[in-house]
Amino acid sequence: MITRLRLVNWKSHENTELRFSPGTNLLIGSMGSGKTSCLDAICFAFFGSFPSLKSRQVSLLEVVMSRPTKKTNALVEVEFTANNKTYLVTRLVNPKGTEAFLRCEGALIEGPQPIRTTEAVSRILKVDYDVFTRVIYGEQNKLDYFLTLQRGQRKIQIDELLGISLFETVRQNCTSMISKLKVEKTSLENFLNSVNAPALETEITMLRSSLSIAINNKNELEKNLFVLTNEFELVKKNLESLEELKKINEELKMQLVTANAEANSLHTSAVSVMPASLASLTREQCTSLLEQCARALQERFDLEHQVTELSSSAQRFEGEAKALLNVIEQFPPEKLKTEIVDLSRISSEFQLALQEFIELGKKESAISVQLKNLESEIKQIEMELLKSRQLLLPVEEIKKNFASLEQLEEKISQCRQGVTQFERLVATKLEVAATLEKSLFLLQREYASCPTCDQAITSEKKESLIHQKTNALQNEKAEYAVAVEKLASFQRESIKFDSMRAKWVESLPIEAKITELQTKSNAVQTELTNAQQELEAVRTLSTVSKERVDALRVKADKLESTKQNLAQSEKSLEKLEGVRKEIAIFGNEIAKKQLALSSFEEKQKLELKLEETRSALKAFELFEKTELLHKKSKELTAKLSNLQFQEGELVTLRAAHSNLFSKLESIRTSLGHISTEAKEKTELVAKLDAQYGKLVQIKKNCSELDKGIHDSTIFQNSLLETQAELRSELISAVNQAMHEVWQNVYPYKDYSSCRVLPTEDDYALEVLSMDGWKPIEQCSGGEKTCAALSLRVSLAMILVPNLSWLVLDEPTHNLDAQGVNLLARALHDSLPTIVRQTFVVTHDEALKEGASGAVHFFNRNKDLGEATLVETLA
Repeated sequence: MITRLRLVNWKSHENTELRFSPGTNLLIGSMGSGKTSCLDAICFAFFGSFPSLKSRQVSLLEVVMSRPTKKTNALVEVEFTANNKTYLVTRLVNPKGTEAFLRCEGALIEGPQPIRTTEAVSRILKVDYDVFTRVIYGEQNKLDYFLTLQRGQRKIQIDELLGISLFETVRQNCTSMISKLKVEKTSLENFLNSVNAPALETEITMLRSSLSIAINNKNELEKNLFVLTNEFELVKKNLESLEELKKINEELKMQLVTANAEANSLHTSAVSVMPASLASLTREQCTSLLEQCARALQERFDLEHQVTELSSSAQRFEGEAKALLNVIEQFPPEKLKTEIVDLSRISSEFQLALQEFIELGKKESAISVQLKNLESEIKQIEMELLKSRQLLLPVEEIKKNFASLEQLEEKISQCRQGVTQFERLVATKLEVAATLEKSLFLLQREYASCPTCDQAITSEKKESLIHQKTNALQNEKAEYAVAVEKLASFQRESIKFDSMRAKWVESLPIEAKITELQTKSNAVQTELTNAQQELEAVRTLSTVSKERVDALRVKADKLESTKQNLAQSEKSLEKLEGVRKEIAIFGNEIAKKQLALSSFEEKQKLELKLEETRSALKAFELFEKTELLHKKSKELTAKLSNLQFQEGELVTLRAAHSNLFSKLESIRTSLGHISTEAKEKTELVAKLDAQYGKLVQIKKNCSELDKGIHDSTIFQNSLLETQAELRSELISAVNQAMHEVWQNVYPYKDYSSCRVLPTEDDYALEVLSMDGWKPIEQCSGGEKTCAALSLRVSLAMILVPNLSWLVLDEPTHNLDAQGVNLLARALHDSLPTIVRQTFVVTHDEALKEGASGAVHFFNRNKDLGEATLVETLA
């Protein structure tokens, strides 16, 4: 059972919550008020789609509210019970897609994946989207869906719902499979007939013998190759050793020549680099002299750098002193003090004027806020007036025909009197007709007597009385038919005028509310006018005050800058004294540094001595490298004398290596040819063996195909029998249910039952009249609606007995007033005994008498694009 539905920003529903009960639940409202949206939302919550979304008549983003305000997200939430548990399914729609969540007793069991949530709901309800939309959910103007299908399509659709179509699909697949098996068998038999099996066996035997000879030759060559390969590897190893020894001998000779040449070159360079003035010194003495020269140069450089920095700082302080003097001359302190006294007085006047201007601004803001509130209140009152006047539009149409409510009530009283009068007349006519029919029955017997005196009568008298009674009976029936028509007319008029009176009475509080809103609007308008006048006065004062504040601000702003100038001038005086002291200190330091510089040797002489010392040290390094190269030459000479290398032995080994290599290449070439031959014959044997094995397998496959064709034919015949028996049982169950439902939904006695009749290529829908079964196509629109309703309820009872739901959108289509009243009675009394919970969407308030569960009234101003408002009948 569905217990609750909540919609947020879903189509025209901004925040709607509906609660449902067992029995018949009604959703009543005018066109476009948001009733069908609720049914779509229930379907969407369960299965992630609904019919108009599935057929792409609307897109997913179009279900999100766009008026009166544009929303970006929507939410649908349905609470239902199943298997003695309470479930809550929630679906969210946003620009990126959808999310879905399923909870059981408050605990999350699936989400946020929409597909998995849909699968879980289908398992719990034991129904999928197709069954729900084609059986349970009767869309608007599609209650007669199964009646409007073309010939043959109705059988396909109903067979799909009942599951019978699966048998037809399997049977067709079976037929296709049998045909394929026969074609495959014929193909295999043709192949067997085209192959000479004995010749293939002889060819395989001869080829195996030739392959054995080739393999023996190959093995003999491989043995010879192995022996020669070992001998060749030994010679190759010895040859490689001698080659390496020759290479080492040549490298040592080259290194000896290079070392001697490099030693001679380094000695010549060392002699040319050594200065004559330092030739008598040792390496240690040269190193010490180098350090002394470098240290003296560094100390001289440091003193020169310090003198430069001190001179730069002294110049900077002198520039700063000049700048300070300029500041003092530009802003004389005594003159600035006099200006500050005058500007302080003007600043006080400015503060008072500014405070007055701020107070006027606050007052102006307060009045502006008051004006906005009053304007908003007037707009709200005007919207309420517009809503109320729109609610009175139906009543205005009624007032055009009736001057007062009393006149309408008088008309209702006349209609009720007419109903009472013609009900009595109809009863009287029925009683007179029954008396006449009884008299005719007595007169038409073989031994008829006079109806008045009970005496025997003549045949002439009997014929006369029968004619007289027959004419009287026909007149009574004609008058009865006229009376019935008059009674129906008065009943319709009575219902119509009752509805008018109800609307008139409902409008009386609205008229009082309109008067009250008009009075309130006038009062607020007066208050708004007064506030506007006050605002203009305050704005005038504020303008004058602002001009005075601006004039004073220009003078007051000078006070702060004058104070800053005075402070800057006094600070410059103090800083000037300090700068002059720093200049004197820097002058003393510069004199000291210049005196220290005069005690050092000239810079050019120190740099020349430093360069000569470096050349001497470089000469010492070259002498040391020369000694090392002489030592290396002695070592290389010793290695050459120890190395034993014979050129003749190398020539002999090279000849032996070449001879063995030629023999190996010859054997490898022969072995390659024999190996290729053996491989080709092996592959050919394998290929012929595979062909022969294929022939054996094909013979086996032919036998298996024969058995498969035989078994499939038996299975196909069994499917036909099972399909026929299953269709008979299911249609019988549907017809039994339709007979029960028809008795509860059809209001008249001319048709006593309804059924589905299987034909060769369709399902015919028939109703039972006094003359026998009659095709539904020959019936009226209302009779078709009742038949369609019976079929839907029956299919729901058979296909989803555990669910016991029915959803109907505008089921009164094609029904007259009496049919609507009787449908309401069936929805209230009979249908709840068959279907546990029914949801009915309708614009016909006459159907509200059919509610046995909740009743929700929908209202929405479409012209203003307002959200749907729902009122629940207590």
